[in-house]
Amino acid sequence: LSKVYGPQHVKVGVTWSNLGTVWEDRKDLSKARDCLERALAINSACLGRSHPDTAIAISNLGSVVKNQGDFDGAMRLFNEALEIDRSAFG
Repeated sequence: LSKVYGPQHVKVGVTWSNLGTVWEDRKDLSKARDCLERALAINSACLGRSHPDTAIAISNLGSVVKNQGDFDGAMRLFNEALEIDRSAFG
């Protein structure tokens, strides 16, 4: 996919996100986090940090961070995603 669109395309970010959720389901949180961090970086670069789709990527990463036991980090990510959605949708 990245050969067709380039490595910084939203569709590539979606693929990284999907891979991350599969790794999370398989309980490989390290691989999940890596994939979701890549997805977030791509969304942030393509759409901006304040885009609702970026908020989804932030929230997905928050889930893995929570499952890794970093509750403070997870709260920061979830709150960031919530603020983006509040700004976008009221």
